Amino acid sequence: ILIYDLNSDKISSKNFFSLDEFIDEDYFNHLDSLNEKNILIEYDKHFSNAVKMHLVSDAPTSIAYSAGLDSSLITRYAHDHDSDIKCFFYNSNNKNFVKIAETIKDEIQANLQIYNEKKYESIINHTKMVYYSENILNPTGSPLQSLTDFARKSGVKSMLTGDAADELFGGYSAHTTFYNKLLLSNNKIFGLFTKLLNNMMPGFHKYSEKIRNNYLSDYLNDREIMHISSDIILNDSSLYKNWTRNNSSFDFIKKDFEKKMQSFFLHYFQTNLKRYLFRSDISGMQNSVELRIPFLDDEFVKLALNTPVKFKMGYSFFDKYTPHTKLSFLKHKIILRKLARFKGKINKSIINRKKTGIPMDYKFAHFLLSKINTDNLGELFKMSKAELQNLINNNEYTHLNFSFLQAEFFLRIFQNNEKYDDISNEIKTLLYSLNK
Repeated sequence: ILIYDLNSDKISSKNFFSLDEFIDEDYFNHLDSLNEKNILIEYDKHFSNAVKMHLVSDAPTSIAYSAGLDSSLITRYAHDHDSDIKCFFYNSNNKNFVKIAETIKDEIQANLQIYNEKKYESIINHTKMVYYSENILNPTGSPLQSLTDFARKSGVKSMLTGDAADELFGGYSAHTTFYNKLLLSNNKIFGLFTKLLNNMMPGFHKYSEKIRNNYLSDYLNDREIMHISSDIILNDSSLYKNWTRNNSSFDFIKKDFEKKMQSFFLHYFQTNLKRYLFRSDISGMQNSVELRIPFLDDEFVKLALNTPVKFKMGYSFFDKYTPHTKLSFLKHKIILRKLARFKGKINKSIINRKKTGIPMDYKFAHFLLSKINTDNLGELFKMSKAELQNLINNNEYTHLNFSFLQAEFFLRIFQNNEKYDDISNEIKTLLYSLNK
């Protein structure tokens, strides 16, 4: 909290709570001692309470259903308390996932409400998203806006979402990358092999790293967390202090691998979740729909942060849980997949489903960037038109095309005072020209 002192005319800050306060040695040791059946009983109890609490409302509530593991778990537990709760599913025009979404309807007779995206709708609505958020958001905020608008017109005032599960249980590639780097760095044979090759070919040990920023530590050398790179470079930054504090919170753990992985889970949860919470809040509240997150229930978060890594991620050659890549045996979100089987009535195609998210076609963003006036973006980056186009065309930065596009919209709306509806009509005309 920020505090302004009238007498000294100074601003100070005071921290009333930090997530590392949830770390408890006794609790960790207790969970570490449990077998699979008993830890599932623990998770079943806590998650049931979390979902039940988030269903409390004096107005109709619902579920933002993605047909993924996390929202399916919420739907399954919510159904115990409200068998007719509406589940709103956004069916993308790019990829049709209705068939897998309908498995929840088959299993528990869920009240599935399907919103079918109109052609180019999600990208056309980016201007509206930028206007209401006054920020650059994850592009999936646009489909979420359409879904909450659809839910609001159905009389709903709140929705439960599966946000935060990936951060808590290793659902991102950043977790996989860190896990493998840490595992290999602790392997003496691999270390000797790398050292030998590095002597033969100096620089080999850095062969897979980009030259984007040589000052980044291995911990942060990942695109998903590049937005904090400039902060971690400065040792006096709040991010650096948080990482140090998080690491020391697990000093009671003797195994180096376990300690560092737990530290990473905690730190990534702190730093990565903010942007998704902001996206959800903006996307919902612009339509007067509150988005609620059962995975962020205090007791459940405490349970997750103190859960040993073996229940979150690990190599397995026998189970069928989907890894991040086809040839990998590293499984993630293990405890949630087992909880889904433990609870029952969740289709195995969902339990084993790979994380997909809402499909967003980057080629349309690239197309628009090649057609619209991007003078504002060029001025922002201090680049000529040719330099900017080279950046946009660089395959290494394809994932940033939506950010570039939103940045241009942002500057045109708030700097040039253009109406977002006018910009929407402009890009609508360009997109529909593709059909001619």
